[in-house]
Amino acid sequence: MNNNQMFFQDIEIPDGLRETLEKAIENKSRLGEGYKMALKDQYPDHKNEIDIIAKNFEETKETPIEDFLQGTDKENKTKLAHAYADYQIQEKNTIPVLIDSATLFFRYQPEAKTWKQIDLEIIHKELDADLSSRPVNATVTQHLHNEFDKKMRHNGDYTKWEKFGLKTSQVLLKNGDILDLESNIGELEKDRRKAKKKDYALNAVNASFQTDIMEDYLHGQQSESKYATKLEKFITETIPDDLERETFQQFLGHLLAWPSDRFEKALLILGPTDSGKSTLLKVVKHFFKHANTSEISFPQLGQDRAYHVDSLKQSVINFDQDMSNKDIKRRSRIKKCISKESIFADPKMEKGYDMKPVANFMIASNHPPEHRGADQAFYNRFLTIEAPETISEDDKDRNLLDKLTTEECMDWLLAWAIDGYESLMTQNRFALDRDHMETKRKWSNYGDSVAQFINEVVERGTENSKNIRTVETYEYYEKWCEDNLEEKVSQQKFISRASDHPILTKSRRVPYDEASSKSCFVDIELQCDYTV
Repeated sequence: MNNNQMFFQDIEIPDGLRETLEKAIENKSRLGEGYKMALKDQYPDHKNEIDIIAKNFEETKETPIEDFLQGTDKENKTKLAHAYADYQIQEKNTIPVLIDSATLFFRYQPEAKTWKQIDLEIIHKELDADLSSRPVNATVTQHLHNEFDKKMRHNGDYTKWEKFGLKTSQVLLKNGDILDLESNIGELEKDRRKAKKKDYALNAVNASFQTDIMEDYLHGQQSESKYATKLEKFITETIPDDLERETFQQFLGHLLAWPSDRFEKALLILGPTDSGKSTLLKVVKHFFKHANTSEISFPQLGQDRAYHVDSLKQSVINFDQDMSNKDIKRRSRIKKCISKESIFADPKMEKGYDMKPVANFMIASNHPPEHRGADQAFYNRFLTIEAPETISEDDKDRNLLDKLTTEECMDWLLAWAIDGYESLMTQNRFALDRDHMETKRKWSNYGDSVAQFINEVVERGTENSKNIRTVETYEYYEKWCEDNLEEKVSQQKFISRASDHPILTKSRRVPYDEASSKSCFVDIELQCDYTV
């Protein structure tokens, strides 16, 4: 979208009127009342459209810095700093926002109709560029920076953080429309309205009502777009289980209802390499490319100091692709973030503050998060679905992502997500919400070499089951790792991790080949064709 197109989104006007307005915008003219009146006399049937376009333009039009500072004593650094702070607030739409006892800064994005957080360090760099260059040509001193910093941080006209974000039922689209999901599904287009600056919207989805795909889908018709059909086919092939695919669709619908803490769940997509799970995450990323998103790993979230968590206060979704298998030091913080409970943010170089994380979590990985010793509540936070099939080299499409992220595909995905939202609200639960033991068993299929060995080799309660010494079991594990080119862990780690597995019980018992009790895994059979 070029700079002019953003002012004319969804507005139908005669070509002559459009050309006149485009010329005025290119010349950066003010579209004042007199100018608008003349246009309305010439085009009486388009008075409302002229007002909307003029308003869109005026929201982006900045007074030149030299005009704004006219009359300001440039040698008085305090006055100059205060004037530049007013310029940032009034012309650049940069406002101080109070959250807990900390001051953050947000700037309005007229094209997206959203507000984005901006570091004060960046604003200071803008000060350097604006004031030291021509035509202002002022001497920028540290005192000026200090006074500007104080004025911005201690401006009496704060906006409270609680004002930010649309209602849970409202969704901002890329063309500036706001949908209300509480409307009947057939009335969504009729009930939409244009977003305003004072809506304090933080996020928008990369889709709109601009194509027939949305209308066709909402009325139960099959889209004729080959790429929208290709996206639906890709999702079906990547997540072949019907209940798991419905859960994925409902989770997308849940993302539309941001910020909502109604469902305290993270979505985990497990599968082998080249199974399509990472591509699926990239499609969702593209869908939310006009929104605040974050990419913080679980080990980062679980660090001793909460350096990384502050972005979760305005992020729709936190993506974790190819999850790290490092230890998570503070698993309790992971649970709090997923449950959207208040946590302490401790960003570097800034004052810490209490905040509520509102981000949802979507993870694609070959293995589950590190979970040794995890409690029931930790497992219950995850919706686990599988992308089980590896895509062969011959079947790979190097241009697949481009084909899955066209405008038609994104509009189809919005309709599909709205359908998922309706389903989730009706059922008041996700289609497939496993209990903690089912989740633990599912994760064990994608664990490290210890879990894989147990899943492939160990059976419990068979006719040939017996008590086998833990050290002997480890020797079988070493041989299995050698045969399967898997990285082995130490004997101590093996016994510790194996003891946590749901099908193994470690106890002092009499092993099958001895007369005195030893540390054993109880009542198991090792199904392998070798001895140690």
